[in-house]
Amino acid sequence: MIKQLAKQMLQRSGYALVRTPPLPRGAPRATQGLQVEMIAPSGAGKTTLYRQLTFSGEWMCGEHIQIGRDAFPELPEGDEGELYAKLLFGCLRGLEALPLSSGHKLRLMDYATTTLRHDIAWRQRHYPRGMISEEGICHNFAAPLAALAGETPEPPGLAELLAGRALIRLEISAERVMTHLASRHRERPGGGNDWLGHLGEEAALAHIEQELAWGLAIQRLFARHARPVLTLKAEDDLATQQARINAFLASLVPNAHASTNDTPAPVRATGTSSTP
Repeated sequence: MIKQLAKQMLQRSGYALVRTPPLPRGAPRATQGLQVEMIAPSGAGKTTLYRQLTFSGEWMCGEHIQIGRDAFPELPEGDEGELYAKLLFGCLRGLEALPLSSGHKLRLMDYATTTLRHDIAWRQRHYPRGMISEEGICHNFAAPLAALAGETPEPPGLAELLAGRALIRLEISAERVMTHLASRHRERPGGGNDWLGHLGEEAALAHIEQELAWGLAIQRLFARHARPVLTLKAEDDLATQQARINAFLASLVPNAHASTNDTPAPVRATGTSSTP
């Protein structure tokens, strides 16, 4: 009775109670559960592509993971936890340098922190299935991750941070991204991801070129650690991109996507997203 009254009081106060799912029995270790992350400059059309792709039922999409705040674990101990902290601190320092309003920075900070917590939680909760995410640490923490990749000697724990990860990089020109940003600016001027409106044309172009460089650095980092990488060309049609991703997933988990080897998965057309 007391527990039920407490729940009702919390719900009336605006708190959502989230029932976290139990850990499946027989789940593999976190390093055996593969995370496939997509990376591309902001405005390249990565989110739009992600929404249009269809994946085998063996995989979870990052957007479908629901984790309550009480399920967020602490940072891992040791070198890996230290690197997670460096990623977050590096991201916040870069965010502070952007010419955005304090409220906008606060929303982006919450978004980045939640992304990092989801990443840690997924790996520590040992989900048995693979996960495909277009908002993983490789994209949202590209700058500090690229900085870590350039350190000599390589910081301890980096191999553990990359363990179980695979990368899909969308290859695109800065000019093509600027065209996308101009379209976004016309459709939703002043929106959360209107980088052209917030930064101006010159600063937006410089930031895109920097993001392209970060993406290449992260791709080389994955290659250095023998982690799987797929490069997609932005100019390819959706069916070609879907077929290449299907083949890539099949190579990661033999026989898990046998049905996609002969016939590409059907393509579902959807709208764009306003994710930052």
